[in-house]
Amino acid sequence: MNRRRFVAAASSASLLGVAGCTSSDGGTGDETTAPPTSTSTTEPTPTTTAEPEPPEITDSSLLTGWEEFGDVLDEQVSGVGEDSFAVIGFRYEATVHDGTIDVTEQVRVYGPDGDRVDMKQDSDEQLVDAEGRQQWEHALYFDIADWEQGEYSYEVLIRDNVLEKVSGTAEGEFEVNEPLGPQEATISNIEGPDAIATGEDYTFTLEFSNVSDRDSSVVSPISVKYERANEWQTSDGNSLFCNVSAGESNTWESDETSFDTTGTVQFRIDAIDETWSIDVAEE
Repeated sequence: MNRRRFVAAASSASLLGVAGCTSSDGGTGDETTAPPTSTSTTEPTPTTTAEPEPPEITDSSLLTGWEEFGDVLDEQVSGVGEDSFAVIGFRYEATVHDGTIDVTEQVRVYGPDGDRVDMKQDSDEQLVDAEGRQQWEHALYFDIADWEQGEYSYEVLIRDNVLEKVSGTAEGEFEVNEPLGPQEATISNIEGPDAIATGEDYTFTLEFSNVSDRDSSVVSPISVKYERANEWQTSDGNSLFCNVSAGESNTWESDETSFDTTGTVQFRIDAIDETWSIDVAEE
C-alpha cells in the first residue's frame, strides 16, 4: 500500500504566524533635535517578525486505510477487527522552511485498561515545491495481532524539527471488535484473469462488502483446492485483512502466485465462506 505523505495542492490560509511570514515595514522614529552645531538625524524603528508557531493537527481518526490526501476524512471508521491492522490517520498544518518540510509524527495508543499498548514515530525531511503554511496528511499502521477486544484511545503529536516546537495533542477513540463473519461480509467483485498458463504469475483484487451494521474487518486465511483434490489446503502465510466500514466496500490486493499443475483451482476466504476459481492450462 502506498503510504507517502501528501501536501494539499493549495496553501492553507496563514492561520498561524510562522517563520517566513512577512514582517512589518520598517518605520521611522521621531526626528531628534541636536545642538545648533550638529545636524539632525533619524533613528529607524527595529523590524519585528511574528513569533513562529508549531504545527497544528486539524483532523485525526481510525481509518480503513490511507493512500492519498483526503483519506483522513473519507476513510474514517469507529472500529477494526481483531488480528487486523489499526490505521491512525491525521491531517495537520506545518510550515515549509526554505523549500523543505522537516517534521516528526508520533502516535501513541492506549488499551482498555489505560496502559499504553504501542507507539509509532515517523520522521520526514524532504524538498517541497511550495512555501509557507501547508496542509499535510499521513497515517501510521499498528499490527494489533496481540490486542484484545475492547475500547482503545490514541494521541497524535507533530513536531517541527526546524522550529523545535510540538503541536497540541489530538486525541480519539476506537474499538477493536470481532472480525466480520459469513453473514456480515461478501465478495462483491473479483478482478483477475479467469484462466492462466502453468508458471504464469496470478494476481487478483477482491472487493469486500460489509453488509452488517458495524465497522470491522475481514480477517481470514485463503484456502486453495486443486481439481483432483478432496481437501482444502490452508497456509498461515496466505492470510488477508481488509478493514470495511458498515454498509460500504473496500478492496484487497493479492501478491503474485503461480501454479505448475493444470486444471481448475478453487480459492476460499475461510472466515466468510466465499469462493471463486480459475483454470490453469499448459503453457
